[in-house]
Amino acid sequence: MPWVRAYYNPAEAGVMTSPLDGTQLFESAREVMTTIREMVAAVKGLSNFKAAIGGWLTWVTVIFTLVLLSVAVSQVGLLVSGWRLFCGQLL
Repeated sequence: MPWVRAYYNPAEAGVMTSPLDGTQLFESAREVMTTIREMVAAVKGLSNFKAAIGGWLTWVTVIFTLVLLSVAVSQVGLLVSGWRLFCGQLL
């Protein structure tokens, strides 16, 4: 695509075309260190979330199992009631 090269301006794209002086190098290093600190904080937050989610999942699983068990018991009760109603017999 030759037309891309004709309209490409490195300065507009944020590409440095001159060598770095001390100030630019310092600013770049500071931005890199800030980004690294943010990444470390994000990783710590994710590890804390991972540690906390295990306990929550255990309780949610137990509660959901109990809810399904109560639904199963009520379905058996409905089956017995329907059997008595339509057949007049006991199981």
